[in-house]
Amino acid sequence: MRLLRLIPERGSGGFASCYVNILPPSRNPPRYAILSHTWGDNEVLFDNVQILNSPQSRETSSIPSKYLLGCDTACGEGILHLWIDTCCIDKKNSTELSEAINSMFRYYAESEICYAYLADVPDDDNITHRNSKFRKSWWWDRWWTLQELLAPKEVRFDSQGWKPLGTRTELKGLISSITRIPEDVLAGGDCQPPARSLAEILSWASRRETTILEDGAYSVLGLLDINMPLLYGEGERAFLRLQEELLKRYDDESLFAWEAPPNDALAKPYHGLLSPSLRYFEASHRFRHPTTKTRLESRTQKALTSQCLSLALPRISIDKPNGLYHALLDCMVHGNHEGHFQPAIQIQLLAGDHYARVDVHHLYSVSFDQAM
Repeated sequence: MRLLRLIPERGSGGFASCYVNILPPSRNPPRYAILSHTWGDNEVLFDNVQILNSPQSRETSSIPSKYLLGCDTACGEGILHLWIDTCCIDKKNSTELSEAINSMFRYYAESEICYAYLADVPDDDNITHRNSKFRKSWWWDRWWTLQELLAPKEVRFDSQGWKPLGTRTELKGLISSITRIPEDVLAGGDCQPPARSLAEILSWASRRETTILEDGAYSVLGLLDINMPLLYGEGERAFLRLQEELLKRYDDESLFAWEAPPNDALAKPYHGLLSPSLRYFEASHRFRHPTTKTRLESRTQKALTSQCLSLALPRISIDKPNGLYHALLDCMVHGNHEGHFQPAIQIQLLAGDHYARVDVHHLYSVSFDQAM
């Protein structure tokens, strides 16, 4: 990774007298902090990072204050290296960009602290109020900031005037109410599989957005502990590729526990097991790994081709003449009688041993007694 090296002058307590130098890529970086933010106008990029050393730029504020204040804060806390996504990645180098995106979760996890700069939250905001700017900040809606929230040892939130608002640990209850991420995860608990189900992790990202469609999949690679090539221009295929990689790595059927909006479901009667959109996991935060033994422990090996996905799921006939069944998924609904019920999807027999998922705007609940 590349880092900004902050070189304070003798007697200086902050960035006002710092010199910034971008270091060449290193696999053994020194102690560093990270700035998390949302992109806006006049961002400092890799090609013009030396503008941070321009006294005129500081005086005229031709660059966003977050850069100067971020460097100043790190220096003041004795951290002399800083990573910022806008200017520490040479995005014209596709190899470097791909490596950075696949490694970014680790970048955040290994940082000393992450400063989350909320440019749309005023200094005097009452962050606990139900209509606070903090709750409505765009930072919560951006796909990339999910891993920036969860990966670091600690995150400190700062207002537009760089006033500290609290840390992730201190604000875990408030942040949980905004994001639906459990408090134990926000307090530093394991946020990756297999500790958390795939459905739950994908649900955390489902309501977020970005300007580039493929980033929905690429932004959760590290959170899901997956590496895969970046192919900008592939559109929704990026999310399907991600799910294919998840199938290869994990034995977690919560990946199939998604629901499509009614209008999307009606537009196409037959579906596969994989979701065409990350948005379809919005209600999947409730699915967990089973906590009790079920009849679903024995599985045949999964086989994935360009045409179909082959695996065995226990099924219950609900309309045999029309070939309709409930296929049971080996996961449970959180808080649902200690796992005595499990979710099921509706499938229809097409021909031979080929099935399609139907009624994709519903997930069904089946008791273990019915499954026996």
